[in-house]
Formats: sequence, structure tokens, C-alpha cells
Amino acid sequence: MIRAPLIALALFATLPAHGLSCLAPNAARGFNFAAQSEDRYHMLSVTFEGEGPFVPPVKMEDQGKPRAPVVHSYEATATFYHPNGPAVTRDITLVVEVTCLGMWCGAFPAPGSTALMFAEPLSRSTYRLRLGPCPDDLVLFEPSKAQIETLLGCWRQGLCGSEALAQFERF
Repeated sequence: MIRAPLIALALFATLPAHGLSCLAPNAARGFNFAAQSEDRYHMLSVTFEGEGPFVPPVKMEDQGKPRAPVVHSYEATATFYHPNGPAVTRDITLVVEVTCLGMWCGAFPAPGSTALMFAEPLSRSTYRLRLGPCPDDLVLFEPSKAQIETLLGCWRQGLCGSEALAQFERF
């Protein structure tokens, strides 16, 4: 009787483990990426109201196939940050694209959550944020005032140095 479970365990133990390895997110690293990118990014924060759509899991037979992102638009009041002046608030449309890698997918932000992000402008009133299966350096959920001030300090200096990078490793 014990043989069958032991044989099954031995068989499954020899199968390769498939997992997704992600780096811990670091908003200072995200700032440096945005600052050095040829694309434009704006530093802003948004509180998400309402739920995004369900992201269906990837079927086993579709894992190697490209998959279009799941897209949802949020109407939001965003706070735009500037390194040497007051933050400015205005209404925007935030287009959130959730992508998958293999069988792992990102998720839409939880209703009521606040995110500081480096978003790509699509127009004066429309911005895009991409969320993949790993936590992203370009978005920081529930940022503290100290974290925002650290990133504004990076902006005033041009890039985040090793001290700011290390600070975000501890947050």
C-alpha cells in the first residue's frame, strides 16, 4: 500500500521545477531607468478606484505562445511631482497593461491602493503603466513621504546614487 505513493513521489521529484525568479523591486533603480531612457516618463501617483478585469491564467498548451496584454483604463486624479516645485494634481486616464511571461501573469492594482509610478505619456491626459509578473521598479505601491522625498532628491541630482539605491533595498 505504501509503495504506490512512494513511487509517485519518486517520479514527481525527478521532474524539473519551473519557477519565476524576480528581483526585489527598487524604485531608485526604476528612477534611474526612467531618467536614462529614450522614452519619456512622468513621476506621478494615483489611487486606484474600482477593480481591473480578471487576468485569466495561461493554459498549459498556450505557454510558449505570445499573449496580448490585458488592458484596462482608469479615470483618476493624479499627483504629478516636480523636483523643484509643488506637486500638481490633475485628472487623467491611466491605461494599465498587464502582461504574462510563460504561465505567470501580472495583476491589476487592488482597489483603494495608491501607487507612485513612472508612467509613459500617451497624450497630455493619458498615461500608460505596464505591470508584468514580477514586481516592477517603475511602480511603488503605498509609498511613504520619505520614499517620495528620496526620489525627488534623485531627480534634483540627476540620478539616484548608491545611497538611494541602498535605501530602497531596505524599504
